[in-house]
Amino acid sequence: MKKIFLSIILFTILIASITTAATLELNGTIAKNDGTALNSTIVNVTIKNGPTQIAINSTTTNSSGWFNMTIANVETSYSFIITPYHPNETTGIVDYVGQSMFALP
Repeated sequence: MKKIFLSIILFTILIASITTAATLELNGTIAKNDGTALNSTIVNVTIKNGPTQIAINSTTTNSSGWFNMTIANVETSYSFIITPYHPNETTGIVDYVGQSMFALP
């Protein structure tokens, strides 16, 4: 009886760990090629599963160009493409689009 109960507990823990998706924390600094930080820059993270786009998450950099984003329910098959967009402070029109980073596995 004890072995069956222990097996059920271990099976329950195993199922819980399989069904719980991971959370990904992304952070970094967005800067121009000359090292100048880009404040108030929109950072888009495109989430893909193979060729299929799952979602796009966005955040904005602070005054030193730093950003932080938490993405929930991440599967191991997902890849992430980070693209920065800097809007002009006066007009709000995008005046700089950074290179998209290669897909991160």
